[in-house]
Amino acid sequence: MEQVHTNENKIEKPPMLYHGSSNKNIEEFEPRPTTFNHSIKDNFIVATPYYKKALPYLFDGEINGERKSWNSGVFGDGEIFAVIPVSEKDFRRNDKGGAIYKMSPEFFDSSEDRKEYEWFSTVPVKPLEVEIFESILETWKDEGINAYFLTEEQYQFFRTISTGDEKQKYLHSVKEL
Repeated sequence: MEQVHTNENKIEKPPMLYHGSSNKNIEEFEPRPTTFNHSIKDNFIVATPYYKKALPYLFDGEINGERKSWNSGVFGDGEIFAVIPVSEKDFRRNDKGGAIYKMSPEFFDSSEDRKEYEWFSTVPVKPLEVEIFESILETWKDEGINAYFLTEEQYQFFRTISTGDEKQKYLHSVKEL
C-alpha cells in the first residue's frame, strides 16, 4: 500500500527541495536518525527549499578519519556559514567534494518550529537530479558560504554563545586575527 503524506501544518510546499551530502552516489534516501539541537529526534530525510542552505551539508564532519562536531546556519543578515573545529589546511587535505540532490516535495512535510526552512520525510525518497562538486571549500567560496575554521577551544566557546548576533560577531573577530 502506498503511503500518502499530507502537509499537516498547511505550510505551502515548495516546488523543489535540496539535500547536501558528502556521498555522491545516493540512488534512494532512507530515513535515518536525525539530530537537532544536539539530540536525536527521529528517523527522517531532511531537505530544504533553499539551494544555498543545502551547500554546507556537502561536509559530513569527517576529518582525518574522525567524525567532528560542527555547526552551520544562517545569520539574521542572511550570511550562510559553516563552523568547523579544524585547520583550513586539514580541511583542504580531506576535501573530497560532495553532491546536492534535488527532490520532489511530494513525501515531505514541515513543522511549526522549523517553518518552511526544513522539510522532513519518513519514507524513502529517490532524488530527481544530482549535482556533483569536486571541492566543498571551492563550492562554498563560489556560492558565498563563509567557512570558519576554529581551534577546538574556539569552537567550544562558540557553542556557549546564545544569540546569533553574538556568534556572528565572534566569528568575524576570530576570522580577522
